[in-house]
Amino acid sequence: ADVKAKIAERFMWEPVSQLLRLEGFEENWELMVFEGRECADDSTLEDCGIEDGNTVTTVRKVLVAEGWKIGGNGDDDSDT
Repeated sequence: ADVKAKIAERFMWEPVSQLLRLEGFEENWELMVFEGRECADDSTLEDCGIEDGNTVTTVRKVLVAEGWKIGGNGDDDSDT
């Protein structure tokens, strides 16, 4: 988790704690992959086999809301 925080800081990403979470969205915002395997949040670099000079892929999920929809009493309205 500390590695992900350092990467986020380097790329000037907002901290995960400041991201809005949609109701029902339980997945992690970020994941770190090394040699095709996801590294667990509580694992150390050593646990993952990551050594100095290795390349690690970090993914941050971004959710985009497109349009809006209001529904109720059978009278739905939207901008799309």
